[in-house]
Formats: sequence, C-alpha cells, structure tokens
Amino acid sequence: MIQKENSEKKLKKFGFKLVINQLALFLVAAVLFAALPAAPAQAAVVKPTGLKITIRKKSNSKIAIKCTWKANSSLRSQYILQYSAPDTATPGEMRGEGGMTSYKGIIEVEEGLPYTFVLQVRTYNQNGETSSIAKKTKKYLLVGKATKKVRNIISKNISSGMSDFDKVRFVHDWIVKNYTYDSSSPIRTFHEAISGKKAVCQGYALTFLAFMEQMKLPCYFVYSSNGAHSWNIVKVNGKWYHIDVTNDDPKSYESTTNKYPVYTFFLQSTENFQKKVNSTGNHQYDTSIFPSCTSTKYDNPACIGDYQEQIPEDDQWSSDNTFKPWIDGSMIE
Repeated sequence: MIQKENSEKKLKKFGFKLVINQLALFLVAAVLFAALPAAPAQAAVVKPTGLKITIRKKSNSKIAIKCTWKANSSLRSQYILQYSAPDTATPGEMRGEGGMTSYKGIIEVEEGLPYTFVLQVRTYNQNGETSSIAKKTKKYLLVGKATKKVRNIISKNISSGMSDFDKVRFVHDWIVKNYTYDSSSPIRTFHEAISGKKAVCQGYALTFLAFMEQMKLPCYFVYSSNGAHSWNIVKVNGKWYHIDVTNDDPKSYESTTNKYPVYTFFLQSTENFQKKVNSTGNHQYDTSIFPSCTSTKYDNPACIGDYQEQIPEDDQWSSDNTFKPWIDGSMIE
C-alpha cells in the first residue's frame, strides 16, 4: 500500500515537471519568434497615375514615342500601347510587363493621317493581385512634305467664306484632275500618291482624307468588307455622305486628257450609293463602325450645278461649255 502511494507521488511530481518544461519551451519559442524580422507586407495594388504619351517626329515615316506612368516601386506593371490609323483595320500593338514605369520605341507611321494612340497600364503584386486599368489617349498626325503640299494647295484655293460643299467639291475635282488611276503599279499611301500623281483606290481615298484633315472637316476612310475597294464618308453641313473619288475619275472615257470629273458617287446617301455600285461586294462594308448616311440632298447629280454625266468628245468643246474650267487647265498644279 505504501509502495503504491509512493509511485503515485512520483508520477504526479513527474507530470508537474513535464508541464513546467513544456511551458518553458513555449516561452522560449515565443521570445525567439518575436525576435525574428517581420515578413514584408504586400503593397496595395493601386492604379497607376500620371500617364503620359510623348511623340517626336524622326522622319517622314517614323516617330519616336515615349510612354511614362507613376506606380509604387514595390509593384510590377503591365502595359499595352495600341495605335491605329484610318487605313488599318487591325491596330498595331506594343505590350510588356515587369518592374518598369516607362516604354519607348520607334514606330513607322503614314504621314498626313490621324493616328490614335491608347496606353493602358495596371499594377500587380507577388500574389497576382491587380489594380484597375489606367488609360491615356493621344491623337497624332505626322506632318511631312506631302502634308505641306496639301496645305499649300488649300491656302491657294480655299477661302474662309467657302461652304463645306465647295471645299469638298474642290478637293474631289482636284484629285480627279491631277491623279491617274494605275493598277499596274499600285500606290496605296497618301504621300506616294500625291508625289507621283497616280494611285489605286486606297491612294485616292487617303489623299481625300488628308485634305479633309487639314480643313478640319470630319471624314472617314472606308474599306469594303472584302478588302477590294476603299472610299470616304464625309460630313457636309452637319450631314454624312459617301464620296468615291476613284469611281468619279472617268479613266475609261475616250478623252485625250481623260481627266474630266463626273459626280455619280459624289455626296451620296447609303441607299443611293448602294444602288449605283456593282454587285461584287466591293462596296459592302461594316455599317456598325461608320456614320449613317441618310441625307438624299445630293443623290441627284443635277442639283450640283454645272453637272454633266457624260463627257463629250474632245472636239466638241466650245467656249461656253460647262467644262470650260477643265479646258484652261485651272485645276492643274
């Protein structure tokens, strides 16, 4: 009996020592853990600020572009820079990510055309958490020799008192008078077209757009769904109209000068425009991305004034002919 009591006393004493030892170990571990340096807290993924796009001309076809933004130095950045012109269905794109707050590079562009640059940036941390997107948009038009030539033509022929209609008609007629349609050597850019005075439909339409840009008249470069043709939609006195300068250049007529304009596709409503074009699909386009042309004011070419649908033979000219301005070469540079 006495032996049993002694055994129980020994077990209790051992258990008490074990508890004391465990408590001591816990206290030591707590002290050591507290002495360890704290893990760095993840920075809040705050949206970048101060987005800026700086563009500098490098040549008549290239620009230097620099994009900058402000972000927490402990965060990383993701950026996308997209740029587009009226003659490009798919925007160009630059993108990247990492510990940067800027991008710079050289981009090739077409002079005289209105480019849109869109910079989008967001930040993210090591946990993969991302901020909302910050966005900056900038418009840019590269001015080179071709654009300066257009400005010179406008300054000599366009007055402040001219109506939108008169301005558009002058440009329509100037292109017809000075350009030659040449599919054998397809020139598609504005600066090549105005320099060589020949082009395919894209060169005609881009030249018309370049003139409208310089005169601050709203205008679109329109491309067909099948990629076979291009023309313009222009705003005249608050209304939108189709205008196809290429098909108003009577290149197929048997005229020695072959340069007298017609107005079959001049300021047309969509309905009338589609009635006149062929059925190959060359004038079918995505109507959802262009303004609606509902005004029928100029659908009948007779309302234009000195209009003449058919071009007379060269030996039929007389001093009072409605095409007298073309005989004296007043539209030739």
